[in-house]
Amino acid sequence: MRILISTISDQPMPNYLLIKELKDIDHYVFITTQKMEAKGKCETLATTAGITSERYTKVIVSENDLHQNLSKYTEVDVLNREEATYLVNVTGGTKLMSIGMWYYFSNRKNTEFYYVPFSAKGYEKVYSNKSAEFIEFTYFMGAEEYLNLHGMNCECKTEIKSDKWCNNVWQYLLKSEFNTQKLPLEFKNQDGSINGNLYGDWFEQYIYLSIKRKLNLEDKYIKLGIKLKEINPTHTVESAMNDNEIDVLVLYKNQPFVIECKTVHDPIKIKSTTLLNQMYKVASLNKRFGLSARSILITLAKLETLSEETRNNLRLKASLMGNIELFGNTDLQRNKIIQLIKNT
Repeated sequence: MRILISTISDQPMPNYLLIKELKDIDHYVFITTQKMEAKGKCETLATTAGITSERYTKVIVSENDLHQNLSKYTEVDVLNREEATYLVNVTGGTKLMSIGMWYYFSNRKNTEFYYVPFSAKGYEKVYSNKSAEFIEFTYFMGAEEYLNLHGMNCECKTEIKSDKWCNNVWQYLLKSEFNTQKLPLEFKNQDGSINGNLYGDWFEQYIYLSIKRKLNLEDKYIKLGIKLKEINPTHTVESAMNDNEIDVLVLYKNQPFVIECKTVHDPIKIKSTTLLNQMYKVASLNKRFGLSARSILITLAKLETLSEETRNNLRLKASLMGNIELFGNTDLQRNKIIQLIKNT
């Protein structure tokens, strides 16, 4: 009997990816806490991974009492089967929870230890008598799967213009040096002013289609115009109280990128406060995904027209807000967004 043990925390990806990687598991054990129980973390993980309730056992322990936890493990039948092979993922939980798992199982025969580094392209099989063995992921999660894992359902935009149409508009802008008055009539109101909604929709679709084409992504790995709805811990009721939207979400080799697109009517006359407000929005979204997501704010503004001090301050604030990258018009033309995604 093969039993996979996972220590539960706010960061679900390491546990989830190892669950998907390791095959022929007969039973799952989630070492969790009251804090994680209140957030429904075990149920969310199990539901997203397709693990039915009879195939997993929850063991609720203390976050900080090693002695108490070790005593509790002796009382749990599924943790004390001589014939079982235990595969122990020590990535999640508190440090004392991980230490407890190692201490309890390290002298057992037929025990394997695993560690999944954040933002890594694989996982490690850990030994006490030799260096860890690094194994690359063979499983790659999709965008909706990633949202479900973080307790969210979503609705995505399905009516998308053609790649050719989006590129034609881009060429219009390039030739006119991003003079929006040269845009086709379909982008203008009756009084000749630019329709901001249509212009914004084009930019989001252009970014979506450009990334999808250049990275050769299947539909499951990239989504456009995502409306988020949180799922409560029972996975039966949705709450519309905290709805939010993501312009583009990319899952590239298990690395999530939350992308916010910002159009401007005049790429030279851009205010730093406008960009700062967008960064606050991105940072708010980022909090939903903990340590796993990397965020990108893309604007058609020419950032080089801002003073060097202003640009440096914006990038510093973006970094402090939580792993946000700021890209402007010139960066977009140089494919720097694609380079970032590929090299992460």
